[in-house]
Amino acid sequence: KSLFTIDNTSLFGEAGSVWIASEDRALWGQPDLYNLYWTNQIDDSGSRTAQDPYGYIDGGRLPSGSYQFCCNSATWRSAAVAVNLMPELRAVWNNESFMEYEKRWVSFGAWTQPDPCAPVEGTCTGGSNAGAKCTSASETSSTPRCGTGTCTMNSDLLGVTYGDDGTGDCIADADSSDGVGRFPALHGASSNDGDWTSTFAAQMLDAYPLE
Repeated sequence: KSLFTIDNTSLFGEAGSVWIASEDRALWGQPDLYNLYWTNQIDDSGSRTAQDPYGYIDGGRLPSGSYQFCCNSATWRSAAVAVNLMPELRAVWNNESFMEYEKRWVSFGAWTQPDPCAPVEGTCTGGSNAGAKCTSASETSSTPRCGTGTCTMNSDLLGVTYGDDGTGDCIADADSSDGVGRFPALHGASSNDGDWTSTFAAQMLDAYPLE
């Protein structure tokens, strides 16, 4: 029993995918290397669960989507409502960052703002706007710049127009035409939604909101 009082991500799997970042905000994502995060952003290889290296937004390939949506956030509602209703269980669970994250997901959704970081940049391939500049921000907006085409991200621009600025922080977004940040249009997306969920847990949350 004494082991459960230790804040250790190996005790409860949920704890390994939520962390406290800047401004004491609970964000989604697993500890990972800087290069794996950006590699996944560029071509969807590597880890789709890597946390934001800078601690501004939810991690993963696409905040509000991918594993955050399919496999974690909605599924965790069952554990969150149980912990919320039983003080004895909450003391053993000993991970308030998990509870803070679930409260935010249920009431608000994905967190992508404020984010000073420049989005991944590429070029539209195919469609009616082939050859135009595109970014992760433009292509997740309500009016994708590439239209029916595809935004092919440019890995050569990592560390030049996006990525690390050499001081441990990110290169700032200098183009606000598609919003500021990597995924500005996804702030608040997928609120209280997701796959792999339980109707009973959703009903319990309606009756007993997370505190």
